[in-house]
Amino acid sequence: PAAKKMAEKTEWEKAYDRIKANAEKVDIIAEREAFEAWQKQCGLLPIDPRHHDEKTGYRDTITGRNLDRWDAWLARAVADRE
Repeated sequence: PAAKKMAEKTEWEKAYDRIKANAEKVDIIAEREAFEAWQKQCGLLPIDPRHHDEKTGYRDTITGRNLDRWDAWLARAVADRE
């Protein structure tokens, strides 16, 4: 059972895999800029630019609600294009 548990991906890993896949389908820099503008409008704290990544928008160091929001943002951006 322990070995099986190790082989299973965590929710965080699944989210980051989705982000990586979706990032390839959009203009990631434009999406990140729009996302950050939206976060600011919502009164959310900005994500430190040290977390920026040219391929996925953000490095895998973002966590929690920021990760969830970015995952959902990219999924919506991809859906809008399909």
